[in-house]
Amino acid sequence: MPRDPVRLQFDLRSFVVQSIVEKLQRDKIEILAASADANHVHLLARFTDRRPRHWTGRAKKRASHIMRESGLRMEAGGLWAKRTRAEPIKDRKHQLSTFRYILAHASGGAAIWRFDCPSQTTPE
Repeated sequence: MPRDPVRLQFDLRSFVVQSIVEKLQRDKIEILAASADANHVHLLARFTDRRPRHWTGRAKKRASHIMRESGLRMEAGGLWAKRTRAEPIKDRKHQLSTFRYILAHASGGAAIWRFDCPSQTTPE
């Protein structure tokens, strides 16, 4: 990367995860879990096509724009690294493991979102 990594402040993580989830939902993507920590976003979602990086990129871009419009981020440069990595879920065991992995980030200060408690976006 040509610049230093961006670290997402603790108080902005809930805002970011909520913005990403809302954009994906508007795009008709089913979200099961999401987390945002200082430098990563994790999602467990069902995409309607085989373009998860496209949809995730749009959601991350929207979150970044909202942060700038709201005056929450004034630094030059982008917020996200390029080329989101997407890993297909193989089976139910993998799905449950991924779900638990994403939610476990709360213990490290990540904001989380889960389908069965959508208003909860702060660390547990």
